[in-house]
Amino acid sequence: MSQEINIITVGLTPRHNCPAESYIWPENVENVFDFEGHLKTANEWLTMNVTFDDGELRDLENRIHEVRLYLTGLTSLTVAFLNAWAQQHQACGATCRLKLVLMHWDNKKTKYVGQGWQP
Repeated sequence: MSQEINIITVGLTPRHNCPAESYIWPENVENVFDFEGHLKTANEWLTMNVTFDDGELRDLENRIHEVRLYLTGLTSLTVAFLNAWAQQHQACGATCRLKLVLMHWDNKKTKYVGQGWQP
């Protein structure tokens, strides 16, 4: 019996076309150097959309096992999200079995390719 893997797909910003269900930041980020503000936004998004709880990542209806983050070129937003993920993952403890996959655009293959990331 195989376990169903529930995946949530999200992009940093809608700057580029990608198969994300939603985005964390708006298209026009006013100050890319507002590191504290970006960390707050990432933490708020994680809190509202996926909750780290007792080693499981859940949205409001279904348990989420994997988050695919589509990167759109703003490094300060990527770092803010990774820092927020690491903070919440650490609070979750050693039982946390969540998977974060960073999705990068590959110009040669003309598609997104995934890279696993863990804090």
